[in-house]
Amino acid sequence: MLWNGSPVPGGTIVNAVGSTWVQYSFTVTATGSSTVLEFTGRQDPKENAVTNISVTPGSAPLTPAPRSVVLTGIGPAGLALWSLRRKLVKA
Repeated sequence: MLWNGSPVPGGTIVNAVGSTWVQYSFTVTATGSSTVLEFTGRQDPKENAVTNISVTPGSAPLTPAPRSVVLTGIGPAGLALWSLRRKLVKA
């Protein structure tokens, strides 16, 4: 099994048991909004089937938006300017 062109750790299954349903589960992380999941293989003289594939979206790491950083800095900057102005008026 390949994830975005790279082998998935543990994703190479050799001599799979025939006539038995086996569940395999792998955890990988996408590096973009579109990632290719590729299955390759061969089983002679029988066949194997890949069924019930599911992909679960994970949560993106939280990074502050540029606007929120600016808004967070406006409050302390306003207090500093107000304090400076107050000191200048008293002097």
